[in-house]
Amino acid sequence: MEPPLPTWPASGVLDWELSHLDDLAADFAWSWRGRYTDVIHGYQQVTRLDEHDLALIEPTWRAWTLNVAAEIVQNTPSGEIPDLSWLIGMLERKPEPF
Repeated sequence: MEPPLPTWPASGVLDWELSHLDDLAADFAWSWRGRYTDVIHGYQQVTRLDEHDLALIEPTWRAWTLNVAAEIVQNTPSGEIPDLSWLIGMLERKPEPF
């Protein structure tokens, strides 16, 4: 059974670059961002993840965060030190269990 469509007019910009049709844990991880556990619960009402996919959310998110850090460092001009404090803060989060 398909979930009901919204009854209100919806508009906005959707960024599909990070969506994964074959890897639901990746979609959940990007929306979760290490702290929005209610987002996971909301997604679970529409698309259930099994225990293996749930276990992949946090490591997937952490890997993406480290990838962002690597890209920042790679694109920083030689001799400059990038400010990664906001990324370090994200990685230091102690997420709630799902």
